[in-house]
Amino acid sequence: MSKNFLTIDLLPKGKFRIDMVEGVKKTHFLSICYAALTTIGLLTFISFATTYVLVANLGYAKEFDEAGRYIGQLGKTVGDL
Repeated sequence: MSKNFLTIDLLPKGKFRIDMVEGVKKTHFLSICYAALTTIGLLTFISFATTYVLVANLGYAKEFDEAGRYIGQLGKTVGDL
């Protein structure tokens, strides 16, 4: 097996570089970085949106402080499935 590496220099003068093995392209690496970035944003939005939907749209709690109890019960119910 040959030791051909594709190197991506992210900072000037090679201060931070990534060596990838043969067969992995730059687009593969950038795609996984994009997927990780969007997944983190989506999960953060879901945690915020759950509270907002319960309080503002469905009226389960009168205050945002009470929403934690309902979200905990919702998580327990889903966990029992």
